[in-house]
Amino acid sequence: MNHYNAENSSDSDWDDRGPLVWGEREWQRYLKHVDTDVARFITLYQKLKYRPDHMDEVARLMGWARREGGFTDTFSDTETPYFDTENLFQEEEEDELVEVYTIHKHPLYVISRGLSVYLTKYWELLMERDQDRVARELSWDFVVNLNDAERNAILAVYALDLGDASLPICMLKRALRSLNATLACLQKIPEGLTEKQQNLFTFFVKDASMVLFDMRELWLHVMQYCREENSRRS
Repeated sequence: MNHYNAENSSDSDWDDRGPLVWGEREWQRYLKHVDTDVARFITLYQKLKYRPDHMDEVARLMGWARREGGFTDTFSDTETPYFDTENLFQEEEEDELVEVYTIHKHPLYVISRGLSVYLTKYWELLMERDQDRVARELSWDFVVNLNDAERNAILAVYALDLGDASLPICMLKRALRSLNATLACLQKIPEGLTEKQQNLFTFFVKDASMVLFDMRELWLHVMQYCREENSRRS
């Protein structure tokens, strides 16, 4: 993902907005707005994921990067379940919010959260169809490891926001261990499936693996950035 900026943090124009005094109502509205950002990312990812440069295109459309080149909104059909991301989260209120920076606006947060939600919803869809065929232990391990990977990635965002370049590496290493455990779960396809069920799970494994490798590539990119930053500071 060449156009991702790991340093997209509070050291920017956000700092010039002066003090902000919000109550619970304003922050609730802000968090709903953040949810729509995540839902928008998922929508774009679903449409573009089969393109070789899909993460760069999504980043550009999310406003995280700019580059030359055209873009078309015509996409090829796939067998992948298409989630209704418009109703994935509650809609925000229509009145305008003041733009402020929190880690929820950081691309690393939005991408990690978005891809985790995407896989969780995908897995839920499979469970609704074939819940009796999937061992409870496998389902539990998949969700727990995926959530653990997301949590450590989000903690890495906090560390980046503090200006540290070593702690994010440690948190992302933990995230990668959990991600590898999630990938291992995908190799345990349930036995006794019909041909139709087997095909469904096989397609899920292929699609989910691609999503997990996108997460892995992003986190490795951020780790490389942090190592370069440490070298620059030393």
